[in-house]
Amino acid sequence: MYVDPVFEPYPIKALVNGDLLDAQLPPAELIDYYGQLVPGERATLAVGDTVIFGFRIQAFVTRAYVAAITGARDGRPRVAGVWTSGGETTSWPA
Repeated sequence: MYVDPVFEPYPIKALVNGDLLDAQLPPAELIDYYGQLVPGERATLAVGDTVIFGFRIQAFVTRAYVAAITGARDGRPRVAGVWTSGGETTSWPA
């Protein structure tokens, strides 16, 4: 995951089981492949929960895939498309 450092800081959120939760990314000088959810007192998280957590991605690894999701706001998420790191349309699993 990656948030471009040219942008002013802004709140980062993740959709977890229908709840919009705060999220954090490590400082820019650290490796930026991971994010952290901040559930606070509003939500309980469990292994296996569905999380939609997206930013400007770094798909520079040849095995990387990019998936676009639609319908999350309406509670009906659907994969709209899957692409390789080179921008070619593919399917999942590839």
